[in-house]
Amino acid sequence: MLKSESSLRALWGALYVMTVLICIILGFAFFKALMLIFSLLCLREFFIITTLSVQLSGILLSTLIIGMLIDFFLPHGGIIRNPVILLMFLFPALIAFEFFSDASSEEKLRRIAYVIFALFYIFIPFTLACQLYLLKGKKLLLGIFLLIWINDTFAYLTGKCWGKRKLTSDISPGKTMEGFLGGVTFCMVTAVVFYYVWSQSYWLGIGLIVGIFGTLGDLVESLIKRACRVKDSSNWFPGHGGFLDRLDSFIFVMPVVMIYITLFY
Repeated sequence: MLKSESSLRALWGALYVMTVLICIILGFAFFKALMLIFSLLCLREFFIITTLSVQLSGILLSTLIIGMLIDFFLPHGGIIRNPVILLMFLFPALIAFEFFSDASSEEKLRRIAYVIFALFYIFIPFTLACQLYLLKGKKLLLGIFLLIWINDTFAYLTGKCWGKRKLTSDISPGKTMEGFLGGVTFCMVTAVVFYYVWSQSYWLGIGLIVGIFGTLGDLVESLIKRACRVKDSSNWFPGHGGFLDRLDSFIFVMPVVMIYITLFY
C-alpha cells in the first residue's frame, strides 16, 4: 500500500515537472498559458481555503478570464505585461458586488481584504514570471524552477536525515533548521553550476533568493492553511496537495527575482 502511494506521488510529481519544463521550452505562448492556468487554479484554491463567497469568487475569476482572453489579442504581451491594467478591471467589479450584497460591513471588509491579498499574493507573481520570460528568455525561468525543486527536495531529504531543531514549530512542525540549511546549500551549489554553464553572474544571487524566499513562501502558505484549519490546498496531486502547495515557493521567489534582475541586470 505504501509502495503504491509512493509510486502515485512520484508519477504526479513527474507529470507536473515535465509539464512545466515542456511549456518553458516550447516558447512564450505556451509558458504564458501555463502561468494563466496556474494563477486561476491557485486563486480558486485560495478562495476555497478562506471560504470566500461563491458569488465573489465567480466575479473575480470571470473578470480574470475576460481579461486573459483580451490579452491574447493584444500585441507585445498585452495585459500580462502590465498587471496594473488587469487590476483596474477587477476592483470596480468587486466594489460593485459589495455595494449590493447583504453581508455585514465586517464581512464585506473581510472579503475585500482577502481578495486584494490574493491578487497580490498569487496573481502578480505569475504575471511577473511572464514578463521575466520576455525580458531574459527561457533559460532564466528554466533555472528558477530547477532551483526551487532542488531546494524543496534537498530541504526535505536533509531535514528527514539530520533535522533536529525546529524552524517554526507553531507554523510548520516538519521543517527544521538543518533542512533549511541543506536546501540553501544544494541550491547554491546548483547556482554555481548554472553560472559556469550559462555564464551569467546573476545565478549566484538567484540561488540565494530561492533558498531563503522559497522557504519563506512555503511557511506563509502553511500559516494560511493553519489559520484556516486546512491540511492541503486541494487534492489535485496525491501526496503533494494542490497547486498552491506546489507553487508556494515560486509565488514568493518571483517578485524578489524580478526586483533583483531589474536593479542589477
